[in-house]
Amino acid sequence: MDQDEIEFLMSLIKDFIGDARFQLDELEEMGLALESAPDAARLSEARKLLHSLKGSAQAVAFQEFSAVVHQMETLLAARSDAPAIGVFLGVVDRLKEYLRIYEASGDPKPVAEEALKLIRDLA
Repeated sequence: MDQDEIEFLMSLIKDFIGDARFQLDELEEMGLALESAPDAARLSEARKLLHSLKGSAQAVAFQEFSAVVHQMETLLAARSDAPAIGVFLGVVDRLKEYLRIYEASGDPKPVAEEALKLIRDLA
């Protein structure tokens, strides 16, 4: 990869992180609303947003992040009870942490593994 390609990829990643933060904030709001008042339309909207976030993560090679989002999307397709919404909110928090760690040049893989464990433990 030459310097221009690296700079382009870094620009895409920076844009992804900004968009992902916004989407995660939206997902958190949806999760809190679902926690207090289950709503099929809101749940469907959350699943669509997860699907979009998963695709964006794959586009910039955030494979671990994408895998977590995919598993959460799958869980919400199967369950929408209070325990599932609780896990959903926990996973959103961990995905936010994943982005913080990535930006600090750390290794976010343990956070992704922790999020996947939350999902697996409920499923």
